[in-house]
Amino acid sequence: MSADPLLADSPVGTARPVTRPPRLAIAVIAAAAFAVEMAVSARYGYHRDELYFLQAGRHLAAGYVDQPALTPLAARAMAALTGGTLAGLRLLPALLLAGMVYLTASMSRLLGGGRPAQLIAALATACCGEYLAASHLFTTTTLDFAFWALTWYLVLRLLRSGEPRWWLAIGACAGVAASAKWTIGVLLAAVLAGCLLTPARALLRSRYAAAGAVLAAALASPDVIWQAAHGWPNLAVFTALHGQAGHNIAVYWPAQLLYTGIALTPVWLAGLWWCLRDPAARPYRPAGIAALTVLAVFFAAGGKPYYGGGVFAFLFAAGSLPVARWLTGPPRCWPCPPP
Repeated sequence: MSADPLLADSPVGTARPVTRPPRLAIAVIAAAAFAVEMAVSARYGYHRDELYFLQAGRHLAAGYVDQPALTPLAARAMAALTGGTLAGLRLLPALLLAGMVYLTASMSRLLGGGRPAQLIAALATACCGEYLAASHLFTTTTLDFAFWALTWYLVLRLLRSGEPRWWLAIGACAGVAASAKWTIGVLLAAVLAGCLLTPARALLRSRYAAAGAVLAAALASPDVIWQAAHGWPNLAVFTALHGQAGHNIAVYWPAQLLYTGIALTPVWLAGLWWCLRDPAARPYRPAGIAALTVLAVFFAAGGKPYYGGGVFAFLFAAGSLPVARWLTGPPRCWPCPPP
């Protein structure tokens, strides 16, 4: 058995040496992202949502009218641990951004990316406008993005290894994520679709897939039970939010470019193309289909443009491979001189 765990669980026929990750450089990028967030964490006062979560945290419940219980619980914990300061409250979002940087670099390595690709993936996440903005505030979106990144990582471990026991970890992560925001269900449905449309459908026939689904449902059940006991008030919230669907659809695709950043748009577009078209990405095609499905579902449903923002952690990782090849490949000239 290989000493490298990433090589050991490679799919049949795709095993190849994986270079050592640039751990120090990735740590520096993650630390820089954390430092930038903390440097400006107290530059202005509380956002109204932060005040709401702090107040909700003082009245803990299994669920709330407009969101599950994890964010108020985390807000209460951070306030207790950090003395109730604004910078202390925003410490957790900054830490989650640093974790996302590390996870994206790790996904790049799982996909076969070398040191340049892993650095590109880490930098893309650290510089993504959507992630920087979300990680500056303590909201459900902050936790949502972090859980999506972890879920993507676990899905890639599943696809790379073909080991169905990864479904248990995916189910546990998704179940906890559902306690922060319900959008994780869209990602799970998209991953299911990606598997059904590819040979990875064999992974769905395992008892571990069923066990993972049961685990996710069990962890998400407190909020569902609370909603049912209180007449499903979240449906009224969804109905009100859907009144903005027309506007959301009109701005959805331009917002994807602006939220991630114009300079980073080629990276995630290259990642989508690589997953769906490159023969080397065939084992990970279910993830590419899932990413495209997520973006399409939120667009068709008239969701707010940032609802699917968690997809870009994976797409940055995937895009880092073709971008690294382009940047580090043989020099190209245009037009080429005659021989």
